[in-house]
Amino acid sequence: MSAPADPAARFVAVAGDPHAVVRLLLEGLVTLERDAAVGEALLAQVVSKDQLGADGRLRDREALRRLTASRDIARSYVGATATGDYAWDGALRVTFDAAYSAARQGVDYPEPGLAKLFVASGGADTPRPVELRRNGQGQWKVTGWASLTVGVRRGATAAGDF
Repeated sequence: MSAPADPAARFVAVAGDPHAVVRLLLEGLVTLERDAAVGEALLAQVVSKDQLGADGRLRDREALRRLTASRDIARSYVGATATGDYAWDGALRVTFDAAYSAARQGVDYPEPGLAKLFVASGGADTPRPVELRRNGQGQWKVTGWASLTVGVRRGATAAGDF
């Protein structure tokens, strides 16, 4: 996986497709592992402005701390698994679970321009939700993603090491 050359241009290119925006979010999360500044720059493009501080950085520093403390979390959403110790080849393989929809969970979105996509994890028992809202420019922005950072099991060899 190569680093994003221009995060803003990359976001604009996919902003009309909520699935592509979530893929870009996940790319930003796994990029944090090798280059925190580049990963954060990508994340800053895909999240809603209310999630950014005055400095343009993500306000949720605790979520970033969890992600940087365990590379397994982000890797679990792009193809790596707990049973494989989260070994990852760098290819982004994102699986959306349509059967685990917002409607099935009893959530109704009567407004157009709202979406809740469920992303499968190779280390969690259930898919995790990512919420998006379409802004005035028709771009999908991530408004909720903190659930991605919790409930991911430790890798197979680390599971018994406590």
